[in-house]
Amino acid sequence: MSAVAGDSKRIRVAVVGTGEFGRNHARVYRELEGVELVGVYDKSAERAGAVAQEFQTTSDDIVP
Repeated sequence: MSAVAGDSKRIRVAVVGTGEFGRNHARVYRELEGVELVGVYDKSAERAGAVAQEFQTTSDDIVP
């Protein structure tokens, strides 16, 4: 990344796929400073919803 220390810009990310690895990616993105987890998507709306709730994000309207 080319961000300068102290830069207030946030990187917005979404996770596609909420299986074991996707869930872990969501957790890590949620913990990183300067990163905003804007949502998760999975072909299983139920699984995406559960992961979204766990990491305080959304699973709605991520993919048009």
